[in-house]
Amino acid sequence: MDVKLRTIHKEDKIIGSLPAPVIRKTEIDLHGKTVNEAIPIVEDFLQKSYKVHEPRIWIIHGKGTGVLCEEVRHHLQNHRLVECFAPADKSHGGEGATQVDFKKAWAVS
Repeated sequence: MDVKLRTIHKEDKIIGSLPAPVIRKTEIDLHGKTVNEAIPIVEDFLQKSYKVHEPRIWIIHGKGTGVLCEEVRHHLQNHRLVECFAPADKSHGGEGATQVDFKKAWAVS
C-alpha cells in the first residue's frame, strides 16, 4: 500500500487532532514502600500489564534488607498470570529488581 503525504502549510485548516501517543510502562519502582503498600501496587501493575499484552515487566524493589524483594517474589510464586520470574539483568537493576514474564493469554484459566 502506498501512502502519499503532503506538507501542511500555515493556511491549511486542520480539523480534529491526533490521538495521544501510547506510552508503555514496563516497570514500577517500589523504593520507599512497605510490604503492605507494595503488594497491592504490584498486583495492580500485573493486572494492567497483562491486559495490554505486555510480555515482560520489571519490578524494582531495591536490595535493602531483602524483605521487600522476598515478599514480592513470594507474591509472584503461584500467580495465575506469571509464567516465570527471576532477578533482572544488570541493565534493569540486577538483584535490586525482578523480571516477570507473563503466561500467554490462552494459558490463563
